[in-house]
Amino acid sequence: MRKTFLALLLIANSCTKENNTPATGNITPEGIQVFAPPKNLYTHGSFFTSICVDNSNNKWLGCQDGLLKFDGTNWSYYNSNNTPVTLGYTSFTQSDNSGKIYAITMYDINNGKPDIVIFNGSNWSSYRLPFGVGKFYIDKTTNSLYFQTGTSGKIKKYNGSGNFSDENSYMDISLEYDFKYTDFHIFNNTIYAAFKNNATWINNANGGIVIKPLNSDATLHYYTSTTSNIGLNKLCTNDGNNIYVFGGIGSQTSLLQKLYMLNNSMWTTIPYNSPSQQLELISKLMFSKDGSLWICDLGNGFVKYKDATFTFYKVENNVPSISDIDIDKDNVKWFASQNMGLIEFAGQ
Repeated sequence: MRKTFLALLLIANSCTKENNTPATGNITPEGIQVFAPPKNLYTHGSFFTSICVDNSNNKWLGCQDGLLKFDGTNWSYYNSNNTPVTLGYTSFTQSDNSGKIYAITMYDINNGKPDIVIFNGSNWSSYRLPFGVGKFYIDKTTNSLYFQTGTSGKIKKYNGSGNFSDENSYMDISLEYDFKYTDFHIFNNTIYAAFKNNATWINNANGGIVIKPLNSDATLHYYTSTTSNIGLNKLCTNDGNNIYVFGGIGSQTSLLQKLYMLNNSMWTTIPYNSPSQQLELISKLMFSKDGSLWICDLGNGFVKYKDATFTFYKVENNVPSISDIDIDKDNVKWFASQNMGLIEFAGQ
């Protein structure tokens, strides 16, 4: 059942907790700077799950108990106590071209029941989601919202006011084995969806990519891969031709992952520069304007792939646990670090 919450006008100085002295770290030679929210501002410790940059260049961090906003000087904290919506554990945070903030937050974390919370700069609203969320994506060309459900893997479109349509009505693939969508990306009005085969012994196909224009009459294409032992599970694309996917290697319990590229139905495995530097727990992929692929790793910090080279970055000799990335209009990279807070990278 959908529940709509009353929208209230929030005045930042009176309705949010603020701190006017942001804690910052030293700027490293690579152009890395850390902005740590003051610990007395929010609850549940320094565990940050997601980030987005809005069109006013504010940075929004999802945390274990709500949302934090950093305007470049001041921090503000939004939670269930100072907004008319339920803001609990926030797993996804995104902004559309109009400046609205969308967050997926758990109103019942023990049973995996989420809300979608929307903030338009003045008013908050919230709607119950009838499914768990495995991935949340905004197509900024149309400001349309899409969800990959956490249980069935289906891709659904948000139609406003708590209503959803099932995109799988024209994304079903007639394969002979069981599959589940694990991630997706939208580029040039086309969905690129990674799927994992749940029955890996059939056809020796462990996963692949479905490509489908956002038009029910358009032709669907899918490409299976035998290069990954436990299925392809993360993807991103920068030009509609090259699709980059991470897949597991080794056994079903292996954490190590390799990067694969799909180009015109041809799969290529991209080797690491060094056996001592490999990726383990990939949480997000994003391309910057210069064609660099930025990789968030919960175990190895943030990594850049460009010109056939992986570059691993540390922050003040520490390896940050990176959960998410967003890139602002000046091509500055902003990372949500589970153990360090907000990280800015102004380098290339």
